[in-house]
Amino acid sequence: MFPYLYFLDYKIELYSTLNFMGMFILVTMGIRWNYRYGSKYPIGLGILFLIVPSAAVLARLFFFMFLACSSSKMQFFNLTSGGYMALGTIFGGIMGALIYFEFKKIPKIEGIEIFIPYIPIGGIFSRLGCFCTGCCYGTITNSIFGLRFPMGSPAW
Repeated sequence: MFPYLYFLDYKIELYSTLNFMGMFILVTMGIRWNYRYGSKYPIGLGILFLIVPSAAVLARLFFFMFLACSSSKMQFFNLTSGGYMALGTIFGGIMGALIYFEFKKIPKIEGIEIFIPYIPIGGIFSRLGCFCTGCCYGTITNSIFGLRFPMGSPAW
């Protein structure tokens, strides 16, 4: 588990960083495909200004609705602590993209089809963030590819 990256005096949460990197790569690859091979809809990096906030809010909402215990529900407003869910990130990103398509008058199904092939890449980065945090650790294995977690960690 490696939940934080320390850069100078700053503590960077890897889960959120890798989720953002996944969304950024997904969007840039979709935009690249749109202008190189696709129908050339007016999609720019401005789509991130709608995708990222809606994905972050829905990710926190999903986490605190479905996973958090009732006594910690007020931690929703504490943005310095964790509390994100990858599934909420995906749904929030799709919702933000649909709002962007509405503003730009892009057909919604065709607009989403631009980004669909790259969603697994975003999922890979989300899972890497989960793995670094230690929340998604799999099952017990005797395989040579298995990992050993430190004693006392949630995965242990």
